[in-house]
Amino acid sequence: MGLFHKLHYAAVTLTWLAAAGVAFLGWQYRQSFTPAVDWARAIAITKGFKQEISGELRGTADRILDETSFRLKTTNGALATVRLTGIQARSLSSATTREQADQAVAARRLLGELVLSNEVRVEISHVQQPGAVLGLAWVGETNVNLALVRKGVARANTEFMRGLPLDFRYALLRTDRLSAGVSP
Repeated sequence: MGLFHKLHYAAVTLTWLAAAGVAFLGWQYRQSFTPAVDWARAIAITKGFKQEISGELRGTADRILDETSFRLKTTNGALATVRLTGIQARSLSSATTREQADQAVAARRLLGELVLSNEVRVEISHVQQPGAVLGLAWVGETNVNLALVRKGVARANTEFMRGLPLDFRYALLRTDRLSAGVSP
């Protein structure tokens, strides 16, 4: 075997060893890639119910209707039913185990703690019928949709994220992954 062949095999071997080393380091530090993975997931949402922020309601929440919806008494005195978009929580009516029922009660309790008797601002993403809207709820600087996911009582639902602001989709998907302890 000539010198050229020996150098060629050595170069090919070193290249494969370097590639394996880069792959090993990438695997060891894979957590540093998760923000990029979350952005890609947020951008890739193309299926599901189309929404876009089209208005705003302000008022005081006076009643919790279920795990992700409440009644809002607006500043002009009208009543509106608000359902939080982009998330889903375990329903008390469909719970089959004690654990599922506890999760549903925890979701209702947290939603109540966040919105009841507080000034709530709702960014409307869809009007279902007169007096019933889907939207993003804010109490001060706290996004209620994200808070429910952060506490682990609700999960992100990509079927209801299409058209919502990209930064909200990213935050919701990232928070959902982190609260569930799932790596990408």
